[in-house]
Amino acid sequence: MYIRQAEGERRAFYHNIAKCKSRWGCPVCAPQLTERDQVKLRDALTIWKSSGGETYLVTFTIRHDRSMPTRDAVKGLLAAQNKMKAWRAYKAIMNRAGAAGSITAREISFGENGPHPHVHMLILAKPGMLDELGKVRELWADAVRRQGLEDVNEHGFDVRGGDYAAEYVAKYGKEPSADSKRTVRAWWNVSDEMTRGHTKQTRRLGGATPFTLLRWYADGDKEAGAVFADYFDTMRGRSQLHWSKGLRAKLDLFCLERAEVEKPKARNLVQIDFDTWGAVLRHNGRWELLYVAEQYGPDAVEVLLDRMRRSPGRWRGDFRTTDPLSGRWMPGYYEPLQAAA
Repeated sequence: MYIRQAEGERRAFYHNIAKCKSRWGCPVCAPQLTERDQVKLRDALTIWKSSGGETYLVTFTIRHDRSMPTRDAVKGLLAAQNKMKAWRAYKAIMNRAGAAGSITAREISFGENGPHPHVHMLILAKPGMLDELGKVRELWADAVRRQGLEDVNEHGFDVRGGDYAAEYVAKYGKEPSADSKRTVRAWWNVSDEMTRGHTKQTRRLGGATPFTLLRWYADGDKEAGAVFADYFDTMRGRSQLHWSKGLRAKLDLFCLERAEVEKPKARNLVQIDFDTWGAVLRHNGRWELLYVAEQYGPDAVEVLLDRMRRSPGRWRGDFRTTDPLSGRWMPGYYEPLQAAA
């Protein structure tokens, strides 16, 4: 693998590195995958809008509490939705609305009432069909009831038109805002004391996405780690974004021109072998390595890599406030792995 740098740019990046491509469990790969999905979603909305159609955002969820395991909540939600979509009444509503298809995104957050699985569905239909699509609420409530779950409350179903669909696409895969957390009642009181950056605060924690839980676990919250592990075990292998059958083909009937942006040429700064990369991971120095490449160049990277290889321990300092090449960042400042565990 290599550290590369684009010509005329300062930013350094890794090249030819293996990725797990896990949408549910990897905080590195997930944003890259969802960003790619965002482009496709924006294309779908643009193409459908240009053909005279309208896109509606429909949200489905169920009532839940902290006693409900994540797996049961997700299984119940998806089973109810599959049941509803198979009914003639649901298909009749979609036909009257002139729906060409739908794009379904599965999401989950964690609040004071435990895991909060929900489904956002972008329905591509005719303009002025908000009231018609609102009739799906009764079908959803019936499907949830038949699944043996609690009755749907006012938060269990929502349909919106206009710019709401575009706003959702813009926020897809991102950390939700405080307002959106309140809307879905996503407040997870895992602990009363958290360390964020250099500030230690005692407060009621805000709503948590799965990767928020992972950050809390890295800060020492074992309960957050257990919740994340349960979530990942539940969602692993499930699709995150689903396009209804035939929708892509229908959208291909319309032409969307996108100017091709020529990528700048990149040069290899440093090649890193497998053993050296192991030393980088041992010191958790991936970000620091890129920082040194951008600030000091390839010779400085080689110096830093040599220091990482020579030390059997793990650096415990703060790279953001301690310059890696200042002399303070030396092998003697490492703690043995067993002492740091």
